[in-house]
Amino acid sequence: QARRTTVLRTLYGTIFGLCFPIFATLLDGVVKDQSFSVSNIIQLQLSQPLHWIIDTAPIFLGLFAYFIGKNQSEFLRLSQLRAEELAEQSERMADLARFPNENPSPILRVGQDGRVIYGNRPGQDLLRDLDISDRVPLDWQSTIAQVLDSPSPQEIEVTCSGRTYSLIFAPVVDAGF
Repeated sequence: QARRTTVLRTLYGTIFGLCFPIFATLLDGVVKDQSFSVSNIIQLQLSQPLHWIIDTAPIFLGLFAYFIGKNQSEFLRLSQLRAEELAEQSERMADLARFPNENPSPILRVGQDGRVIYGNRPGQDLLRDLDISDRVPLDWQSTIAQVLDSPSPQEIEVTCSGRTYSLIFAPVVDAGF
């Protein structure tokens, strides 16, 4: 497909380029009031050096169209490849984005200031059971500060309503939580 497109563009460029010497020769013949015969056309071509330059138009336009066609084919191939890569990445990101919501365990995202940024349903239930509204308790905030200072996760246990929860604080420093 790409090779065919390149060949067609080269052919179109060459055909378009042929229009220039044909038109220039016809115009020169009309201006000089000559009849159109093979010998007169040859005479016009030989008598006017500008025709020699104009006669190269099909070659240069054909080459120009060839390189454009070749580069465009490569560009289209790379664009298609990039679009496929982006679609795959989008799909993976969507899968990862659904993970916290689908997780049956409590997941919370807490900012450096202790404000709850996100909680999945089990996480919201935990916050409600612990009577936490928008900010986590001070001991959690202390653990968050320690975790953000050192890139390693920390674990604490919290008991609520007869259940013991193991809370793992894992930093995402670049995002500020």
